Amino acid sequence: MTIYGTIKAAISVKQAAEHYGLKVNRNG
Repeated sequence: MTIYGTIKAAISVKQAAEHYGLKVNRNG
C-alpha cells in the first residue's frame, strides 16, 4: 500500500508539474 500510494502520488505530482510547467513556459 505504501509503495502504491507513493507511486500514485508521484505520478499525480509529475502530471501536475508537467501540465502547469508547460502552461507557464508557453505563457512565458
